[in-house]
Amino acid sequence: MADNQTPQLPPEMGGEEQVNTSMLLDTFMYINQCPDDMQGAKMDQVLAAMDTSTMTNEERDAYDLMCDYVEDHPNSQFANLHLNTYSNNLEGYNGAYAASFYTGTPDDPGSVYVSYRGTGDGRWYDNGEGLANTSTPYQRSGCDYFDSVMEGLHVDSNDNVVVTGHSKGGNMAQYALLASNYSYLVDTCISVDGQGFSPEAIAYFKELYGEEEFNARCDRMYSLRGDNDFVNVLGIPVIPEDHRYFVETHTALEDVPGAHEITNMFDYENGHLNELTNDRREMSIFSEAVSENIMKLPQEDREAVCHAVMSLCELGMGRGEKDGEKINLPTGLNGETASWDEYVILFKDLHYLTEEAFTWNGQKLIVKDVHGVLRKLEEDLRDGRGGCVGALLGEVIVLVATVPVTIFVDKVLFVINLASLAFDIGWHIGEILVDFTTFCAGLLERLGEGFRYLFDGAYRAAQNYCASHNIIRAHTQDLRNLAERIRSCNSRLSRLDDRLDNLYWTAHLRDLRALLYATSADMRIAYSHRLNNCATFLDDTAGRLEAAEATVLSLF
Repeated sequence: MADNQTPQLPPEMGGEEQVNTSMLLDTFMYINQCPDDMQGAKMDQVLAAMDTSTMTNEERDAYDLMCDYVEDHPNSQFANLHLNTYSNNLEGYNGAYAASFYTGTPDDPGSVYVSYRGTGDGRWYDNGEGLANTSTPYQRSGCDYFDSVMEGLHVDSNDNVVVTGHSKGGNMAQYALLASNYSYLVDTCISVDGQGFSPEAIAYFKELYGEEEFNARCDRMYSLRGDNDFVNVLGIPVIPEDHRYFVETHTALEDVPGAHEITNMFDYENGHLNELTNDRREMSIFSEAVSENIMKLPQEDREAVCHAVMSLCELGMGRGEKDGEKINLPTGLNGETASWDEYVILFKDLHYLTEEAFTWNGQKLIVKDVHGVLRKLEEDLRDGRGGCVGALLGEVIVLVATVPVTIFVDKVLFVINLASLAFDIGWHIGEILVDFTTFCAGLLERLGEGFRYLFDGAYRAAQNYCASHNIIRAHTQDLRNLAERIRSCNSRLSRLDDRLDNLYWTAHLRDLRALLYATSADMRIAYSHRLNNCATFLDDTAGRLEAAEATVLSLF
């Protein structure tokens, strides 16, 4: 297919209706609830029985989209699906977050869909586990749920089975096809922005099945990817390259969450997928380069880095509950979280992992992204939303503050220059700020929270690690000892020179030949200013290293 030719989905994906139903089910999963004891109910009944009073804004958005779609497209396959089961209403499937549906009857299900939800609260750490190990607890739980659906509906080869999911759900759909006891029943896997696997997982499945069977399973997988999505490129893909299709999302470059949202890939009003495209955008390409660096790390380092990154994602985007109050927690559903040693390894490797940010393409992406953010800031300032702007700038400052701890000097200078440019422009924008008080309040509050977390967490952990591991070791005493030895040699040369000078006064005429030798030696033996300078240089170098070491340690 020519690069300028618009891609088309292959008939092997099951046709437009099957793709549309998969996309809608993957959206449906973000409602995060499903009524119990409604097996066999159609989609309008399921939606009507949901409790909207407890829904978050994201859940309500997904719910409204589904309600509108069912009302506007009553004859669609999606509207006429029957609910089978929802994993959260069952025992034994912790972390699966899956639901199953069928088009026929429980005895003759016809087309069966199993859909997995994207990451959500408490499952970020599990993503990191999947990029460094053969499998994860939630992958295995999702696979067990899939097996239970096949057994419960008595699915056979006459039925059409589709596994699908968005983001983490797409990865779990792929895993179900690879690992399930009923993999042979799966006709199609449609992964929407789902990430790949670790080298260890791929090696495990290839050894388990053999290359031919492994490839045969992967040949039933298809990937729909947002043109600027940064998740599907993580890990090593198992979906064949000619089974991967990019979908236009029409999002701004600086809209990072929007680049990954399934709602930006589908036209819910008209009921079809957005246009396919051959053009990937900057963030997708950038993230792929970073992921490739992560995958090249030794397994232990890669596991530590992935655990640390995903725990930070959980802290920033996951929502937990403490004392009845919703708060951000860096822990998974089972309390899993990265150790401080793993954070230290992340900081140690960060300069290598972020190399792409300092290439020409990476810097262009960052500058374009900053310009987009500043345009948004200006809009918020003009609209009087200063508190939101202050909080956002606080997050930016905290983020930039962590960079010099871990990356090389030339890279730090680039980040500092970029931040300086941003704040120069931001200061100019500040002249039009109306609610300056709320701006400062939001900024100072976020700065306080961010730096307190950095000090109590990463910086303090690094300080303890430095104290116990001696990771900064400059042998300055050896330099000082060498300088002292050079000075000692210089003193001995000076004393020998004095003794040679005394020979001239004590020698007799018969010692003329000896005097000639002494004179020749005397011309070569004397106090050396060059040796003295060398000793001074060694002392000075030792002093500078000690000062630099003290400065670095003071950061922690």
